[in-house]
Amino acid sequence: ADPNVKIICHPQNDEENSYEWMKKARKHSIGYFENGIRAAAEAGAKVMVLNCCGGARNEDPRRIFERAVQTLRRLSKTAAEEGVILAVETVRPEDATVINMLPELKKLLESVNEPQIQAALNLTSAGVAGESMKDWFEAFGDKIYHIRFVDGRPQGCLAWGDGLRPLEDQLICLDQYKYKGLLSLALNDARYLEDPAAADRQNMRELEPFIMD
Repeated sequence: ADPNVKIICHPQNDEENSYEWMKKARKHSIGYFENGIRAAAEAGAKVMVLNCCGGARNEDPRRIFERAVQTLRRLSKTAAEEGVILAVETVRPEDATVINMLPELKKLLESVNEPQIQAALNLTSAGVAGESMKDWFEAFGDKIYHIRFVDGRPQGCLAWGDGLRPLEDQLICLDQYKYKGLLSLALNDARYLEDPAAADRQNMRELEPFIMD
């Protein structure tokens, strides 16, 4: 292992809100995320990204929303004990029936009302919802703790240059709003399976002109 590599953000696997209509499964689901928070802290990460995927498609969205509120409040206690911020992102409608758009996430965070629960901007989900980075900064300001900084069409988590998102415009927006949080480069398209390192190199080539020492 490279001793110079630091883990600054832990992306806990999705499904924070799934199976929770079953009491036993709910208990194990919460335990899974509490362990994720502890793992993040042990690794030195100050932020853990998660979302509210899950719930049955035919379940009342209001019930799923309220369950997410209660779950996040409970997880916030463990997060506070471990010194970890939980950054919640929106998801696409095909992934969940709730928390698909910025106003829903804003309502969720206001309902939870815990300092350990903050926002994460997923550019793919925002793009699918027709939302811009500016929209998010206007809504959340410095409450955005993490950005999944990816290209897209708007679907997909693509390497920069493979989508339609203007990279320079995104970076200008980050500068305008004095963003001090984290950026992650995610790749989940099948085209990268054969040679993911090539996609990493492409990302760095695209970003390098904007990186200052």
